[in-house]
Amino acid sequence: FPVTIFAEFMQQTGWQSTDFCCWFEPDEVSGQRLILLSTLRNVPQNWNFSQAYFKPKNIYHLDQLVLTETGKVNRKLSYEMLNL
Repeated sequence: FPVTIFAEFMQQTGWQSTDFCCWFEPDEVSGQRLILLSTLRNVPQNWNFSQAYFKPKNIYHLDQLVLTETGKVNRKLSYEMLNL
């Protein structure tokens, strides 16, 4: 499931895997809602996902995402940098 969402984001935006990540926030109705964290500002306004629930409910911009030792995005720590 998350890999599919990630692949669709990459396909629709042309972004690199270290430019963004998908994560979640608590939601009172559904339990969780999908969000997008991105270092880029050119976020598309018209999404064409294969599933409606792939569309992020919130989009946050960070100057930099936290990377692991192997160069992958650490989604949890990147989200925590928002200080919401």
